[in-house]
Amino acid sequence: MTGDSVATKTGSSRLAWAMLACLSLAALHSKVAGLAWVLWLIWSVQEARGRVGEPCSLGDRAALQSTARIWAGGLLIYAMAELLMAWAWHGACCTYTSDVNSHLRLLLSAMATICLVRHLSPWPDMRHHINLAVVLALITGCALVAVSGRNLPSHPIPWAGAMVFLVCVLLPHAGDSSHSMMRRWLYGVGSAMGMAAVVLSQSRGAFVVLAFPIVLMVIHGLRTYSRSLIWVGAACVLAAATLASLTAAPSDPLRLRLAAVEMEQALKTQDFNSSLGARVYLNQLAWHHFSESPWVGVGATQRLALIKNAGLDLPPAQSDALSHVRTLGHVHNQYLHHAMDNGIVGLLGFLALLVCMGWISARLHAIDRVASHQMALITLAHAVGSVSNVNLAHNYYALMWGLCTGLVFLQALAATRTDQRTAPLQTGSQPKHQHP
Repeated sequence: MTGDSVATKTGSSRLAWAMLACLSLAALHSKVAGLAWVLWLIWSVQEARGRVGEPCSLGDRAALQSTARIWAGGLLIYAMAELLMAWAWHGACCTYTSDVNSHLRLLLSAMATICLVRHLSPWPDMRHHINLAVVLALITGCALVAVSGRNLPSHPIPWAGAMVFLVCVLLPHAGDSSHSMMRRWLYGVGSAMGMAAVVLSQSRGAFVVLAFPIVLMVIHGLRTYSRSLIWVGAACVLAAATLASLTAAPSDPLRLRLAAVEMEQALKTQDFNSSLGARVYLNQLAWHHFSESPWVGVGATQRLALIKNAGLDLPPAQSDALSHVRTLGHVHNQYLHHAMDNGIVGLLGFLALLVCMGWISARLHAIDRVASHQMALITLAHAVGSVSNVNLAHNYYALMWGLCTGLVFLQALAATRTDQRTAPLQTGSQPKHQHP
């Protein structure tokens, strides 16, 4: 190994540790998460510099590369659908808006992931080191929200979404028998801290994280049949009892009773000056205009004008009932947001990305089951979270989504390396190379 190669390898190692250090503090501020994302990109370039033309030496590296390309392809389809319709509506398709920023960050994250999967040689115990950074991030996030409440460094909804993505990365490892019992307990406690952080943030759209343990138990139950199904049933009963007790608590910590009251009042009185009330009106508005123009929608400019001018042509009493709606900029539902802006074309672009994410989870199952479960949870989190918010309007959400998806691929690569090193010792045979 030449001196330049040693220097490049040392630089890559420092970048990796710096990225993990920033990731462990990403809950404290969006700029820390942004620094982790920048280091992720630089790390990928550094790895490519040090190993240009190096052949794929790991058995499933080629399969992981092609799977990572599906992730990039899904993001590209999504972005192209948005840009196409922005051009069709003569919108500011090249203006540096939050939507364009999120698409760009996700695409760059995917490109960096492909580069790392192609060139990185995983170091020993890399999966555990990544998990430690995630555990620290979740503990830090839980402590922050316990002290600050909803006065978080980012908007509470995307902040909670980022915590959910970190739980998606960590929780499947808590049930992985390849880890020691001590590590599994550590990952379980870290995941519980992340769930507590989401609950304390009171971001209802992220409460899907509370169902993740049941989802994983169902997946394991399908493989191990009756014995695991007993645990699944017990977990469902426990979850239902916990949810009922939290909902009935006088303080209403999950704000579920408040949500029901706000929705009922909005529908009954037509006063939409509440969080849920505004969502009810905006969802009705989006569905109405999508129904009138299903193929191409009304365009982002017209959507914004409809929201900002909501009720201004009505009598004062009715106009005042929409004052909160006029302070918003999107319809707080990613599906209806795309349908209203860009019709079926925009909606299909968004759904294509979700399909690609599900496909990635299925492909990863043949390489590393833990990675498959991680990707399945990320897909579920994004699909459910998009029902109550337009998360990609927030850069912090896009940053953490891109990073967490990349970590899934790196951990799958590290698991493959471990399998290949141990298999010849156990069986006396050469490791089997799998290709897509």
